[in-house]
Amino acid sequence: MKLESKPNESEAEFHVRVQDHLDKVREEAIEKLQGRYQVKEKRLLDRLSTAKARVEKEASDRTGSLIETGIAVLGALLGKPTPTRIGTAVRKGSRV
Repeated sequence: MKLESKPNESEAEFHVRVQDHLDKVREEAIEKLQGRYQVKEKRLLDRLSTAKARVEKEASDRTGSLIETGIAVLGALLGKPTPTRIGTAVRKGSRV
C-alpha cells in the first residue's frame, strides 16, 4: 500500500482516504475467503448428506430383514413352513 497525501489535502482527509482504501482491501480479502470456503462447505455438506442417506438405508434394510426373518419363523412355527421364504430372510439377514 503506497498512499501519499495529495497537495492541499488535510491530515484528516488523508486518514479518511487511507481508511477507505484499507476497508476496500479488507472487503476484497473477505470475499475471496468466503468464495473459497463456500465451495469447501458445499462439498462437506454433500458428503454429510450422502453419509446420512447411507446410514438410513442400512437401518431400513436391517429392519426389513429382521421383519422378514420374524415372519418366516412365525410362519414355520404356526404351520406354513416355506423354505424359500426362510432362506430369503436368512440370506438378507446375513448381508446386514
